[in-house]
Order: sequence, then C-alpha cells, then structure tokens
Amino acid sequence: MKKRIKNIVSKSTVIIAALILTLISSILIIISENEYITTSFSLQFEGIERGINPDNTRLDYNDIVSEKVLKEVFAAAKLKYKEEYKYNFEVIPVLPEGIEKTLEKSRKEGEDYTYFPNEFLIKIKVDSGLGLDKASCIKVANAYKAAYEQYFISKYSYPFKELGQVIDYLNYENYDYPEYIEIFKNEYNIIYSYLELLHRDDPEFKSSVGYTFLDIKEAVARSQNYDLNKIDALISKYQLTKDNSKLKIKYAYMLRRYALEKDKNSKNYQISNELLSIVKNNEKDVIVPGLTDGTVSITLINDNYDTLAKKATDARKSSSDINGEILEIQQELEKLTNPSPEYQAKMNLIKSEVDQLAVELQQDITDKVEMITDVVDEYFDYKYKNVVTLVHDATVIPKLSKKTILIIFLASLCLVMVINTYISAKSKKG
Repeated sequence: MKKRIKNIVSKSTVIIAALILTLISSILIIISENEYITTSFSLQFEGIERGINPDNTRLDYNDIVSEKVLKEVFAAAKLKYKEEYKYNFEVIPVLPEGIEKTLEKSRKEGEDYTYFPNEFLIKIKVDSGLGLDKASCIKVANAYKAAYEQYFISKYSYPFKELGQVIDYLNYENYDYPEYIEIFKNEYNIIYSYLELLHRDDPEFKSSVGYTFLDIKEAVARSQNYDLNKIDALISKYQLTKDNSKLKIKYAYMLRRYALEKDKNSKNYQISNELLSIVKNNEKDVIVPGLTDGTVSITLINDNYDTLAKKATDARKSSSDINGEILEIQQELEKLTNPSPEYQAKMNLIKSEVDQLAVELQQDITDKVEMITDVVDEYFDYKYKNVVTLVHDATVIPKLSKKTILIIFLASLCLVMVINTYISAKSKKG
C-alpha cells in the first residue's frame, strides 16, 4: 500500500514538474516575441507628495501616456503619430525599495499611510508591423522627457498664458463711446485678477528687473486712475455717441422722467402748503409766568410744522432743479436735431481727442500685458525649473533569442529528469 502511494506521489511530482516546464516555456515564447524600449523620469513639484497636481486636481499618472502627450512627444522626435500607437505605451510607477514593507507595517498598526510615487517608467513595445520599429521607439524614448516637461509647464501655467488673447478679444472699437469705460474696466479687472492669483501663488517672487506681482498691479492701477478717468470725464460731459439716434431716444426718456418727477413735486408742494395753513390756523397763544416781573406770551405750534415746512421747501427746490435739467436737455436735443457748424466742429474735435486717448490707453494696456506675460514666463521657468528629472534615457529590453530559449528549456528538462530520477530511487529504497 505504501509503495502504491509512493508511486502515485512520484507520478504526481513528474506531472507537476512537466506542467511547470510547459508554463516556463510558454512564458519565454511569449516574452521572446516582444522587444521593449524604456525611459524613466521623476517629477518634483509642490503637492506631488499628496498626489495633487499644481492646479489642485488629483494626480493621474496615466496622463503621462495620454494622446495629448504622445502627440507632442512624436512631434519632438520628428515622427508622425498614429492613434493605434497609444496601445504600445505603458506607464509604470516606480516604488522605492522597502516602501511596500513600510505600507504593510503601517496597515498592521492601523495607521492611514499612503505613498504617492514621483518616479515613472515609460515602456514602449516595439512593433515594426505597426510602424514602431526599434529605431523609432528609441527616438521617441529619448524625446519623452523634454516633450513631457514642455507639456507639463504649458498645462499648469494656464490660465496665465491666455491673458493676451482675452484682452485682444475685448476690442473697444466695436462699441459706442459710453461703453468704452466698461470695456476698459473689464480689461483692468481681468489683469488685476491674474496678478492677484500670481501674487497669492508666490508673494516673494521678483522678476529679473526687480518687479513683484504687486508692483505690477500698482503700476496698472495708476494708469487706470489717470487715463481712464480722463476719457470718462470727456464722454460724460459731452454725452459722446457714435449713434445720435440712440442719444435722442435717451434724451426723450429723460425728459419724460423729469416731467413726471416735476408733476409729483408740484403736487407735494401744494399739499404741504395746505397742511401748513391748517397748522397755522391751529396756533395757540399761552400766557406763562416770566422769569422776571410780569408774564410772557408764546405761540405753540404743532410738532409736524417743521417737518411739513422742510418737505414744502425741498419740493419747491427739486422742481426748480428739474426745470433747469429739462431746459439743458432740450438745448442738447436741439443741438443734435439742428447742429450748428460750430457745434459740429467742436464735437468732432472732442471725439478725436477721446479716440486718441482710447488708442493710447489700449496701447498702454497692451504694453502692460506684454510685460506681465514676460514676467509670467520667467516665473514659471523658475517655478518649474526642475519639475522633470531624467532617471535614465532610452534603454533596450531585448527579446530572447531562440538559442537562449532552447538552452533554458533543456536546462528545465534536465532538472525535471533529475527530480524524477531522485524520486524513483527513493521509491525503490522504500
């Protein structure tokens, strides 16, 4: 019985060994069919230790082999990119030695410890049939670090790189004079917002010429306070417009509004005077002892008298002011309807002055934006100076030759035969 059991064990061992041999051979054959090119680099920026990108979004390392990145890498390698290439790229986080034991120990001790890798291996499968021959893959691997670095800086410098485009979009010339002020204010507000974000990001940064972001903001504010106020004063004083029909409608509306206000004040004045008369009729003389010999006669008036008197005078004053406003608007409306040569010449002169001031103001804003853009470029070059560090450039992982596979197979076969002989010998002795 024991001998029979030993024979069964012996046969089982041989079968298991044969299966292992077959598995090893299969893996070797599969591996031998593929050749890989690898490169690796590390990332270093504030937040990566928490798995957070510079814009506070979650770090997804698969972005390193996204199509956007691959297109830039192939462009840098001066090769044409095809969509099917993406399946031949893989990114593998590189964990430092001993980190797995540290994580396991922390879990056992009940600690919440997470490690976020900052080194990544790019693995490229060579496929000549697809167009990714060995030489092309090596070119791509060597271009990867620089191309990804450029992609990273460009991506995480947004929206600061877009400032010039936003300002150019707001073209004041497409609007009427009264709208100039709002357009320019919007441009200034956009600039202030950008500078405030940058200042919060790094209050201590100074450009090569000694500017901080706060210095630039103050310089922009001075320009706004002087130049924009000057334009605003002229437009408001002369009610400038590129379309007189709109101004006529505006004046007509103002006349209607003042007429209603005048009628309202007139009624208020009449009512107040009537109430004053009633109060006056209810005055009472009272005799009271004097502080010296004799008596003093005083007149008592209802407490509402002062309030009513103020309302009456205010209403009369408002009506007078409204009459002046109405007269002024009617005169302006007459000038628009039947302009004299002198008036026309004066308005043309004022418009020319405002046009020139607007051109100069826009040029000043453009100059400031260019200066900010230069400082921003300098800032992000400084901020992301060592953001991507090359660990190793293109490295070839060759496929196994048929000769190597045959040697490994024969060695494994010999090992199985030795094991089988040993087990058989043991069985016979037993």
